Amino acid sequence: TIEQTVSMPWSDNFILQSMSSGNYGPVDFSLEDADSEGGWHLDDLTASNGYAGDDNRAIVMQVTSPGTIVWTLNAEIYIHGDPNNVVLMSQTFDGTSMGPVLIEGCTNSEACNYYDLATVDNGSCELPTTYYDCDDVCLLDVDGDGVCNELEIYNCTQALACNYDSSATEDDASCVFAEGCETCSGASDGSGTVVDNDSDDDGVCNADEVVGCMDSIACNFMALATDSATCIYTDGICESCSGATDGTGTIVDNDSDDDEVCDLDEIAGCQDALACNFMSSATDATSDCSYATGCEFCSGELDGTGLVMDGDADDDGVCDEDEVAGCQDSTACNYNALATDEDGSCDYCSCGSMTGLSPYTMTVEEYAEDGIPGHTTFRMYIDMDHPNDYLSAVYGENTDMAFALSSTSTPNWYNNSLGVDFGSELNPLFFAVDSDLEYDSWFTIGVDQINADVDVDFTAGTGNDFRIPFNAGEDILVNDPYGATFYTIRTCDLPPGTGAGSCDEDHPAIGGADGRVLIAQMTTTGEISGELSVQILQNGVYGAGVYHALHFAFSGEGSFSSADWSGALSSNYQDCGCMDNTAVNYDGDALYPEDSCIPTILGCMDSSACNYMSAATVDDGECVSATDCETCSGETDGTGTIVDNDSDDDGVCDADEVVG
Repeated sequence: TIEQTVSMPWSDNFILQSMSSGNYGPVDFSLEDADSEGGWHLDDLTASNGYAGDDNRAIVMQVTSPGTIVWTLNAEIYIHGDPNNVVLMSQTFDGTSMGPVLIEGCTNSEACNYYDLATVDNGSCELPTTYYDCDDVCLLDVDGDGVCNELEIYNCTQALACNYDSSATEDDASCVFAEGCETCSGASDGSGTVVDNDSDDDGVCNADEVVGCMDSIACNFMALATDSATCIYTDGICESCSGATDGTGTIVDNDSDDDEVCDLDEIAGCQDALACNFMSSATDATSDCSYATGCEFCSGELDGTGLVMDGDADDDGVCDEDEVAGCQDSTACNYNALATDEDGSCDYCSCGSMTGLSPYTMTVEEYAEDGIPGHTTFRMYIDMDHPNDYLSAVYGENTDMAFALSSTSTPNWYNNSLGVDFGSELNPLFFAVDSDLEYDSWFTIGVDQINADVDVDFTAGTGNDFRIPFNAGEDILVNDPYGATFYTIRTCDLPPGTGAGSCDEDHPAIGGADGRVLIAQMTTTGEISGELSVQILQNGVYGAGVYHALHFAFSGEGSFSSADWSGALSSNYQDCGCMDNTAVNYDGDALYPEDSCIPTILGCMDSSACNYMSAATVDDGECVSATDCETCSGETDGTGTIVDNDSDDDGVCDADEVVG
């Protein structure tokens, strides 16, 4: 195989002139450095053409030239074909004669690779290791252990010994061994030592030592300890030991807040003297202090049991000590406007049924029950302040003077098929045709039938004709600015009197002797309520701007004050009466008792009877009277008897007898 470099492609010089290399003329090249090195060699060391053969030579080159050939040839020869035993030779030819053969090799006869044919030393001599021959055999090995006498190392050669020297070749009896707790340090270069492992010489190996506090009164006492360690002790005040005896014991503080009061002796409580639950003996403050505010006050205990006392038992914002006890019901006779606490003293009966109401009132009262089965018929009146007061209109407008009527039943009102909207249209002759017509529901001013003195008219703003929902048995509500009104146009003059054209004092729209004017009849199965406004000519005085307007609100039966009334009573629905069902005058409709009950006393109530009982309240039907000569004994307590006065029963009274 040819070896050549890019800068010296020497083989090209042997190509014919006709080849592209263009080589011709003298050939001159030198392979003498790294850039120009080259040569040829056999790839296969077993190739037969590389061996010298019987003639001890191998052809390496053939050159044919008409000119003079000069060359220097270097060859690498494997002695006996051994690539590890190489000889380099160099041969020069100057064109005439061969120069001396230069054979490179070791020329040192002491070297293991000394080559006696070498003429040039090439620095490859390999001398044997000191104390060894070229076969690595000791020159001197007295004990035949393969270690030259000069290289012997004397030390401990026993591997279990602490000072074992792995490099030692001869044991010098210096080995030392570990005993008891001892171990070897581990070095194997002869420097190893014996490690004591029982530093306190207590017979317990260090590895087995248990270090801990060995004082049994210490908190960290360790029962298994073999070596003493630092002990910790309580301060003798609050501290105690946790109790463990394995060395993990600790000091238990027992005074977590460091106030020098042991936890077991601590008393937790509120420490703020202003708090109601202040505890004077408390050593630890709690966050649950409670304080009095507003009407509240503290109960006074100083042992932590103190409480916040209400101070306003009825939660009306008035402290108990500032409360004024009294009747708070404005409908009661003894209503106290300054009262802040209701004391149950309200009296509804001592002032009379109308006392305390406004000068003008509205009354709702029962007129008939079961006239229509299951229904109650109510009549409504305006109670006048003066007999000459004239009711000119009933109306509703806006929210403060609204007209509303409601019942808890459905339908709200009974309306007869022959019924009317206003009482002034009702003809009682039709009662014979339909007796239920008498209980029809209607509105009016003063009359419950056709009357020549009263004609009721009606007017309403758009959508406010309350007759429509009324006749449909529905609620009524008029509360816009356009309103609705039913009214009467007078056909006589006011004030009433005896003058020509004057209204009669008992005119249906005038207060008159009974002091009131009828405005409606309602028949329903429910409870009625509502509101309405009225227009009154006071004392019958008529003129511009003299109309007196009032608004009433009502619920159920009773008499109700006008909305602008600031007096004691808003209504007299209290209905006082005797509530003793054994009394003669028991009132089943009364809501409040009055001192009017008449006890039931059976006896003869005929004052002319002999057994007359002046105290009797119920006649027992047992009266006896004197006849003929008889007289009464005279008692009036029911024990009176008949006195005979004709002792011989001869028909002549004893006082008239003539003896002879």
